[in-house]
Amino acid sequence: WITHFAPPCTELSIIGSKPEPGSEKFEKGFATMKFSVDQIKRRSKRGGEGSLESPLSARTWRLDIVIVEFGTREKPRPGKYFARPDLCQFDLREPNTEDVYWKTGIVVVATFPEIAIVDVRCGGGHLHQQNRGSVKTEEGRWKNRAALSAAYPEKLGLAWGLAVSLACARLSRKAVASAGVKTAELPPGGSPVACYK
Repeated sequence: WITHFAPPCTELSIIGSKPEPGSEKFEKGFATMKFSVDQIKRRSKRGGEGSLESPLSARTWRLDIVIVEFGTREKPRPGKYFARPDLCQFDLREPNTEDVYWKTGIVVVATFPEIAIVDVRCGGGHLHQQNRGSVKTEEGRWKNRAALSAAYPEKLGLAWGLAVSLACARLSRKAVASAGVKTAELPPGGSPVACYK
């Protein structure tokens, strides 16, 4: 029902090697992005949904194929929804402390409105640890903070999973209804219930 793409961003990065348009590396990244966008379009035409994830600073969001299909964060196309979670809100923490990393580096665009569940901005009220240097982990080993902050926190995974499950429930109710089966609305906090004729 729902497909998600998070193509490698190195080829479209604005940091590091910064591959130039026309270069083999850039064209490889572009081809991967085009495949991702095309698959989301195919899924949508078949009644499903899709999403695309890429770093906030990646050139992904300036590619014509992405803008034509999804729009921009400032001006999404109809039926397209952008989310940019601040990972501190999902407990991306410095090991052995209460400090959180303020990482705002991902953007998701989706064809399902439920993705708004992960569109949570930092409200402040806590210390943000910089993603530089190293820190001693619970195992007593030193680890690079950038590597630690690259792993999505469990709470973000759960929120994202909730968004996808709600979208799947909506699509399922629609599919069941199109087969002539009456479906009941979800009671607050309840589970999907199908009422047969």
